[in-house]
Amino acid sequence: MRNYVISLASAKERRAHIADTFGRHDIPFQFFDALMPSEELSRVMEELVPGLAKQHLLSEVEKACFMSHVVLWKQALDEGVPYVAVFEDDVLLGEGAEKFLVEDTWLEERFDKDSAFIVRLETMFAKVIVRPDKVLNYENRSFPLLESEHWGTAGYIISREAMRFFLERFAVLPAEWIKAVDWMMFTYFFDKEGMPVYQVSPALCTQELHYAKFLSQNSMLGSDLEKDREQGRRHRRSLKVMFDLKRALGKFGREKKKRMERQRQAELEKVYGRRVISFK
Repeated sequence: MRNYVISLASAKERRAHIADTFGRHDIPFQFFDALMPSEELSRVMEELVPGLAKQHLLSEVEKACFMSHVVLWKQALDEGVPYVAVFEDDVLLGEGAEKFLVEDTWLEERFDKDSAFIVRLETMFAKVIVRPDKVLNYENRSFPLLESEHWGTAGYIISREAMRFFLERFAVLPAEWIKAVDWMMFTYFFDKEGMPVYQVSPALCTQELHYAKFLSQNSMLGSDLEKDREQGRRHRRSLKVMFDLKRALGKFGREKKKRMERQRQAELEKVYGRRVISFK
Protein backbone atom coordinates (compact mmCIF):
# COMPACT_ATOMS: atom_id res chain seq x y z
CA MET A 1 0.00 0.00 0.00
CA ARG A 2 1.25 3.48 -0.85
CA ASN A 3 0.60 5.69 2.16
CA TYR A 4 0.92 9.45 1.73
CA VAL A 5 0.68 11.99 4.54
CA ILE A 6 -0.13 15.54 3.45
CA SER A 7 1.88 17.93 5.61
CA LEU A 8 3.53 21.31 5.42
CA ALA A 9 7.29 20.93 5.08
CA SER A 10 7.69 23.33 8.02
CA ALA A 11 5.32 21.43 10.36
CA LYS A 12 8.00 19.78 12.48
CA GLU A 13 5.77 18.90 15.45
CA ARG A 14 3.14 17.31 13.24
CA ARG A 15 5.72 15.43 11.21
CA ALA A 16 7.24 14.08 14.41
CA HIS A 17 3.74 12.99 15.46
CA ILE A 18 3.29 11.12 12.17
CA ALA A 19 6.71 9.48 12.36
CA ASP A 20 5.85 8.22 15.85
CA THR A 21 2.28 7.19 14.96
CA PHE A 22 3.14 5.26 11.81
CA GLY A 23 6.42 4.00 13.29
CA ARG A 24 4.66 2.33 16.22
CA HIS A 25 2.68 0.27 13.71
CA ASP A 26 5.66 -0.31 11.38
CA ILE A 27 3.71 1.27 8.53
CA PRO A 28 5.75 2.74 5.67
CA PHE A 29 4.68 6.19 4.46
CA GLN A 30 5.81 9.21 2.49
CA PHE A 31 5.23 12.86 3.28
CA PHE A 32 3.57 14.87 0.55
CA ASP A 33 4.34 18.57 0.93
CA ALA A 34 1.10 20.46 1.41
CA LEU A 35 0.47 23.60 -0.59
CA MET A 36 0.26 27.03 1.00
CA PRO A 37 -1.35 30.24 -0.26
CA SER A 38 1.20 31.25 -2.90
CA GLU A 39 1.83 31.78 -6.59
CA GLU A 40 2.26 28.00 -6.89
CA LEU A 41 -1.23 27.49 -5.42
CA SER A 42 -2.67 29.95 -7.94
CA ARG A 43 -0.90 28.17 -10.79
CA VAL A 44 -2.16 24.67 -9.95
CA MET A 45 -5.68 25.96 -9.31
CA GLU A 46 -5.72 27.54 -12.76
CA GLU A 47 -4.40 24.32 -14.28
CA LEU A 48 -6.53 21.74 -12.46
CA VAL A 49 -9.54 23.44 -10.77
CA PRO A 50 -9.97 26.88 -12.38
CA GLY A 51 -13.35 27.42 -10.72
CA LEU A 52 -11.75 27.20 -7.28
CA ALA A 53 -9.79 30.41 -7.82
CA LYS A 54 -13.10 32.24 -8.32
CA GLN A 55 -14.82 30.67 -5.29
CA HIS A 56 -14.93 33.51 -2.77
CA LEU A 57 -16.69 31.51 -0.03
CA LEU A 58 -13.54 29.47 0.62
CA SER A 59 -10.47 30.93 2.30
CA GLU A 60 -6.97 30.64 0.83
CA VAL A 61 -6.15 28.03 3.49
CA GLU A 62 -9.18 25.93 2.48
CA LYS A 63 -8.17 26.26 -1.18
CA ALA A 64 -4.63 25.15 -0.35
CA CYS A 65 -6.00 22.11 1.49
CA PHE A 66 -8.28 21.31 -1.45
CA MET A 67 -5.44 21.54 -3.96
CA SER A 68 -3.02 19.52 -1.82
CA HIS A 69 -5.32 16.52 -2.23
CA VAL A 70 -5.91 17.23 -5.92
CA VAL A 71 -2.21 17.58 -6.76
CA LEU A 72 -1.46 14.35 -4.91
CA TRP A 73 -4.14 12.55 -6.95
CA LYS A 74 -2.70 13.98 -10.15
CA GLN A 75 0.75 12.69 -9.18
CA ALA A 76 -0.65 9.24 -8.40
CA LEU A 77 -2.43 9.14 -11.76
CA ASP A 78 0.74 10.15 -13.57
CA GLU A 79 2.58 7.33 -11.79
CA GLY A 80 -0.10 4.82 -12.81
CA VAL A 81 -0.77 3.38 -9.36
CA PRO A 82 -4.17 1.64 -8.87
CA TYR A 83 -4.94 3.37 -5.55
CA VAL A 84 -3.34 5.31 -2.72
CA ALA A 85 -4.02 5.80 0.99
CA VAL A 86 -4.09 9.49 1.91
CA PHE A 87 -3.74 10.94 5.41
CA GLU A 88 -3.43 14.34 7.00
CA ASP A 89 -0.73 15.06 9.54
CA ASP A 90 -2.94 15.16 12.66
CA VAL A 91 -4.30 11.65 12.17
CA LEU A 92 -4.48 8.98 14.90
CA LEU A 93 -4.38 5.30 13.91
CA GLY A 94 -6.43 2.56 15.52
CA GLU A 95 -5.68 -0.99 16.57
CA GLY A 96 -4.32 -3.24 13.85
CA ALA A 97 -3.84 -0.38 11.38
CA GLU A 98 -0.79 -2.15 9.99
CA LYS A 99 -2.98 -5.02 8.75
CA PHE A 100 -4.69 -2.55 6.41
CA LEU A 101 -1.83 -0.21 5.51
CA VAL A 102 1.21 -2.41 4.99
CA GLU A 103 -0.15 -4.94 2.50
CA ASP A 104 -2.99 -4.42 0.03
CA THR A 105 -4.08 -8.01 -0.58
CA TRP A 106 -7.21 -7.48 1.55
CA LEU A 107 -8.18 -4.51 -0.64
CA GLU A 108 -7.74 -6.29 -3.96
CA GLU A 109 -9.74 -9.28 -2.66
CA ARG A 110 -12.71 -7.01 -1.83
CA PHE A 111 -12.70 -4.22 -4.39
CA ASP A 112 -12.23 -3.96 -8.14
CA LYS A 113 -9.08 -1.88 -8.46
CA ASP A 114 -10.17 -0.78 -11.95
CA SER A 115 -13.43 0.75 -10.66
CA ALA A 116 -14.12 4.07 -8.96
CA PHE A 117 -14.39 3.80 -5.17
CA ILE A 118 -13.28 5.36 -1.89
CA VAL A 119 -12.69 3.47 1.34
CA ARG A 120 -13.17 6.00 4.11
CA LEU A 121 -10.94 5.07 7.06
CA GLU A 122 -11.90 8.00 9.32
CA THR A 123 -14.67 8.82 11.76
CA MET A 124 -15.71 12.33 12.83
CA PHE A 125 -17.96 10.94 15.62
CA ALA A 126 -21.04 12.32 13.87
CA LYS A 127 -24.25 10.35 13.41
CA VAL A 128 -24.33 9.03 9.85
CA ILE A 129 -26.35 6.65 7.73
CA VAL A 130 -24.55 3.52 6.57
CA ARG A 131 -26.08 0.66 4.59
CA PRO A 132 -24.74 -2.89 4.88
CA ASP A 133 -22.95 -4.16 1.78
CA LYS A 134 -21.79 -7.53 0.53
CA VAL A 135 -18.10 -6.67 1.02
CA LEU A 136 -16.62 -9.21 3.42
CA ASN A 137 -15.39 -8.10 6.84
CA TYR A 138 -11.67 -7.98 7.49
CA GLU A 139 -9.94 -8.04 10.88
CA ASN A 140 -13.25 -7.42 12.71
CA ARG A 141 -14.04 -4.35 10.62
CA SER A 142 -16.91 -4.03 8.15
CA PHE A 143 -17.32 -1.94 4.98
CA PRO A 144 -20.86 -0.57 4.79
CA LEU A 145 -21.78 2.02 2.18
CA LEU A 146 -21.83 5.60 3.43
CA GLU A 147 -25.25 7.08 2.62
CA SER A 148 -25.02 10.51 4.27
CA GLU A 149 -22.51 13.30 4.73
CA HIS A 150 -19.44 12.47 6.82
CA TRP A 151 -16.87 15.21 6.51
CA GLY A 152 -13.12 15.13 7.02
CA THR A 153 -10.16 13.95 4.93
CA ALA A 154 -7.81 12.69 7.66
CA GLY A 155 -7.69 9.20 6.18
CA TYR A 156 -9.04 7.47 3.06
CA ILE A 157 -8.09 5.09 0.25
CA ILE A 158 -8.97 6.30 -3.23
CA SER A 159 -8.82 4.29 -6.44
CA ARG A 160 -7.33 5.44 -9.72
CA GLU A 161 -10.75 5.76 -11.37
CA ALA A 162 -12.09 7.78 -8.45
CA MET A 163 -9.12 10.14 -8.69
CA ARG A 164 -9.74 10.49 -12.42
CA PHE A 165 -13.46 11.08 -11.79
CA PHE A 166 -12.81 13.96 -9.40
CA LEU A 167 -10.08 15.54 -11.51
CA GLU A 168 -12.28 15.51 -14.60
CA ARG A 169 -15.27 16.94 -12.73
CA PHE A 170 -13.28 19.56 -10.82
CA ALA A 171 -11.71 20.83 -14.04
CA VAL A 172 -15.08 22.00 -15.39
CA LEU A 173 -17.13 22.84 -12.30
CA PRO A 174 -18.25 26.47 -12.01
CA ALA A 175 -17.13 28.32 -8.90
CA GLU A 176 -20.55 28.26 -7.24
CA TRP A 177 -20.60 24.46 -7.22
CA ILE A 178 -17.27 24.10 -5.44
CA LYS A 179 -17.05 23.63 -1.67
CA ALA A 180 -14.31 22.34 0.63
CA VAL A 181 -12.69 19.13 -0.56
CA ASP A 182 -14.28 16.92 2.13
CA TRP A 183 -17.74 18.23 1.18
CA MET A 184 -17.05 17.31 -2.42
CA MET A 185 -15.86 13.81 -1.54
CA PHE A 186 -18.20 12.82 1.27
CA THR A 187 -21.54 14.45 0.54
CA TYR A 188 -23.88 14.34 -2.43
CA PHE A 189 -23.25 17.99 -3.16
CA PHE A 190 -22.90 17.12 -6.85
CA ASP A 191 -23.66 13.98 -8.83
CA LYS A 192 -21.35 11.13 -7.81
CA GLU A 193 -23.43 8.22 -9.09
CA GLY A 194 -21.31 5.15 -9.71
CA MET A 195 -18.62 6.28 -7.25
CA PRO A 196 -19.37 4.51 -3.94
CA VAL A 197 -17.85 5.43 -0.58
CA TYR A 198 -17.31 2.55 1.85
CA GLN A 199 -17.06 3.49 5.52
CA VAL A 200 -14.71 1.31 7.56
CA SER A 201 -16.44 0.42 10.84
CA PRO A 202 -15.05 0.67 13.46
CA ALA A 203 -12.98 3.40 11.88
CA LEU A 204 -9.27 2.84 11.38
CA CYS A 205 -8.33 6.45 12.09
CA THR A 206 -9.55 9.82 13.31
CA GLN A 207 -8.34 13.39 13.50
CA GLU A 208 -6.59 14.18 16.78
CA LEU A 209 -8.67 17.33 17.33
CA HIS A 210 -12.00 15.52 17.00
CA TYR A 211 -10.88 12.60 19.15
CA ALA A 212 -9.88 15.06 21.87
CA LYS A 213 -13.31 16.71 21.62
CA PHE A 214 -15.00 13.31 21.76
CA LEU A 215 -13.09 12.55 24.98
CA SER A 216 -13.69 16.10 26.30
CA GLN A 217 -9.95 16.73 26.36
CA ASN A 218 -7.71 19.47 24.99
CA SER A 219 -6.17 18.93 21.59
CA MET A 220 -2.37 18.65 21.51
CA LEU A 221 -2.03 19.52 17.81
CA GLY A 222 -5.04 21.74 17.12
CA SER A 223 -6.21 22.56 13.60
CA ASP A 224 -5.40 25.73 11.70
CA LEU A 225 -7.94 24.71 9.09
CA GLU A 226 -10.72 24.43 11.69
CA LYS A 227 -9.87 27.91 13.02
CA ASP A 228 -9.89 29.24 9.48
CA ARG A 229 -13.21 27.57 8.75
CA GLU A 230 -14.81 29.04 11.86
CA GLN A 231 -13.77 32.52 10.79
CA GLY A 232 -15.20 31.77 7.37
CA ARG A 233 -18.48 30.53 8.85
CA ARG A 234 -18.91 33.79 10.71
CA HIS A 235 -18.16 35.71 7.56
CA ARG A 236 -20.65 33.68 5.49
CA ARG A 237 -23.61 34.28 7.80
CA SER A 238 -24.48 37.34 5.72
CA LEU A 239 -28.00 37.04 4.29
CA LYS A 240 -26.81 38.45 0.99
CA VAL A 241 -24.17 35.72 0.62
CA MET A 242 -26.72 33.01 1.45
CA PHE A 243 -29.21 34.51 -1.01
CA ASP A 244 -26.65 34.69 -3.79
CA LEU A 245 -25.53 31.10 -3.17
CA LYS A 246 -29.11 29.81 -3.16
CA ARG A 247 -29.88 31.70 -6.38
CA ALA A 248 -26.77 30.27 -8.06
CA LEU A 249 -27.60 26.72 -7.02
CA GLY A 250 -31.19 27.12 -8.15
CA LYS A 251 -30.05 28.39 -11.55
CA PHE A 252 -28.37 25.06 -12.21
CA GLY A 253 -31.21 22.93 -10.87
CA ARG A 254 -29.37 21.98 -7.71
CA GLU A 255 -32.29 22.57 -5.35
CA LYS A 256 -34.37 19.84 -6.95
CA LYS A 257 -31.52 17.33 -6.62
CA LYS A 258 -30.96 18.37 -3.01
CA ARG A 259 -34.64 17.75 -2.21
CA MET A 260 -34.46 14.34 -3.86
CA GLU A 261 -31.34 13.49 -1.90
CA ARG A 262 -32.93 14.55 1.39
CA GLN A 263 -35.92 12.34 0.61
CA ARG A 264 -33.66 9.40 -0.25
CA GLN A 265 -31.73 9.82 3.00
CA ALA A 266 -34.95 10.08 5.01
CA GLU A 267 -36.11 6.74 3.58
CA LEU A 268 -32.74 5.12 4.34
CA GLU A 269 -32.78 6.55 7.86
CA LYS A 270 -36.12 4.86 8.55
CA VAL A 271 -34.57 1.51 7.66
CA TYR A 272 -31.01 1.82 9.00
CA GLY A 273 -31.12 4.76 11.42
CA ARG A 274 -28.15 6.97 12.13
CA ARG A 275 -25.18 5.98 14.26
CA VAL A 276 -21.75 7.18 15.28
CA ILE A 277 -18.89 5.26 13.67
CA SER A 278 -16.68 4.20 16.56
CA PHE A 279 -12.89 4.32 16.63
CA LYS A 280 -10.66 1.68 18.09
